[in-house]
Amino acid sequence: MNTTDDEYPSGKSEIATAVTSVFGTLIVIENLTLVCVMGMVIKRLDSRHSQREIIIQSVFLSTNDGLSGFFLLFVGNIRVKDKVTAFMCAYSSHMTVILQLLSQINIACICVYRYTIARNIRKFDVKRKSRFTLVLTIINMTVGISNMIIFSSTLKLRPILEGVDFACNYNRVVSSTDDVLGSSLGYAVGTMCLFTADILCVLTIYRLKREINVTVSSSDAGQSSTTVETSTRDKLVRLTMRKQQQTAIFVVFLILVIFNLSILPIIIAGALLYAGVNLSMEVFGLVLLSLYIHALLNPVIITTRILEIRKTVRNASTKLYMQLKTCTSL
Repeated sequence: MNTTDDEYPSGKSEIATAVTSVFGTLIVIENLTLVCVMGMVIKRLDSRHSQREIIIQSVFLSTNDGLSGFFLLFVGNIRVKDKVTAFMCAYSSHMTVILQLLSQINIACICVYRYTIARNIRKFDVKRKSRFTLVLTIINMTVGISNMIIFSSTLKLRPILEGVDFACNYNRVVSSTDDVLGSSLGYAVGTMCLFTADILCVLTIYRLKREINVTVSSSDAGQSSTTVETSTRDKLVRLTMRKQQQTAIFVVFLILVIFNLSILPIIIAGALLYAGVNLSMEVFGLVLLSLYIHALLNPVIITTRILEIRKTVRNASTKLYMQLKTCTSL
């Protein structure tokens, strides 16, 4: 990813810098709070609880989003004055993009997992859940660590003149790097992950309906009077499982919709640039910030759509309100 001095504007506008700082702050607060709440819920729930797996998967998304917001907050507040601050600017800008890419990879993996479950819901077990959690952990660590090694070993900063003072701007401080995922190819990989996730999400909804219907129908065939009670109980279990899986995939579907809306401005901006339309630095900076819209809205979706988290947040809010009411009445 090579750059030259003439290729980019001299800096970032104050508006874009302020919005970046606000985005980073809100993303960190929302996702850090949600991760803490999900940790308490996971600790309380039994390993076979129906909502435990989607909560664990949501932890991966919220962790990446929260860390991305943390580095985005750095980007919005760092003033480049010397080599050290230029180094911090480069790493913070790179990390926030890579963490967003990891979130896109995670949502694609989650959709693959849910589609696998939907193909044969009768073989759904706890062992499969734990294996997927391990796989997701390995993917995040492998991609994150390998990318940072490549980025660190190939990073070349531009010369920083004495007396300079400007807002953090990746293209202004980085001369070159051989990192692939931080380039336009990384955006392409993220887009392909989302496209794959979209397809699998739709297929999962279809397969869930089809699989449960086939399972329930087969349980009705050839039953005798002595097996009516057992058959009825099995159908109830399968229908309950269908409802649980549909709830989980609906949460994933809503998150996917926000992900797709987040990258839409980037795609439009890319098309305009390809068509020869020049975009100002302020506009382009705000377009890049659209990538983080999902990190702002995902906590809202997870909190409102997952029952156990919603109950925990509501109970905590009620206790806090009562304590505040008691304190103010003294």
